[in-house]
Amino acid sequence: MTLFLLFAALVVVPWTIRNACVLGGFTPVSTNSGINLLLGNSENAGSNTGVNVDISRYLEATKALSEKEKDVRLRQYAISWIRENPRAAINLYFFKLLNYFNFRNQLYVKTEGRHTRDIIMFLSYYPLLFLAALRLLMYKKRPISSSEAILYLIYFGNAFVSAIFFTRIRFRIPFDTLLIAIGAATLGLIVREITNRYISKKTNAGDAEALT
Repeated sequence: MTLFLLFAALVVVPWTIRNACVLGGFTPVSTNSGINLLLGNSENAGSNTGVNVDISRYLEATKALSEKEKDVRLRQYAISWIRENPRAAINLYFFKLLNYFNFRNQLYVKTEGRHTRDIIMFLSYYPLLFLAALRLLMYKKRPISSSEAILYLIYFGNAFVSAIFFTRIRFRIPFDTLLIAIGAATLGLIVREITNRYISKKTNAGDAEALT
């Protein structure tokens, strides 16, 4: 974890310094956090809309601002909508959280949607999610290791963070490798359990035969 944070800092810190010099203010990564927050938290936003949200009136109101000022203003618009519509914002957040585990997204270019792709996504993703849930059910007999706990924390924690903005499959895919690791570990435990039971059964059968 220390090495991970160190190398992440080596990448982000120089870029943050560059942004401070060019944009005239603290900007950790980019100036798209404001628009992304608004895309996921405004009157036209939905759980699976992504960038397919009409925020034209906000963009029109900020077109004369600088890049940094526009980012701040769009963020303020989003926060204002959340404060003025707390119940709608909570409901929207909950459904965006569920949408993190969706096998398909509402696409901006609808012709890019393919039924075959949806089937492949469904059949390749949900078995992994099932194995992750199954591993949790096995925790009493096989306690969760610290390594597994970290994988769960990063993968499912990212869902809660992503839902603050909006959830899309393309943002989740880099984290799906962690889900594959969880699934592989679960399959390993299942195979080991089956093998141990088989060996135990054969051993007991051999002992019984020897006694007779």
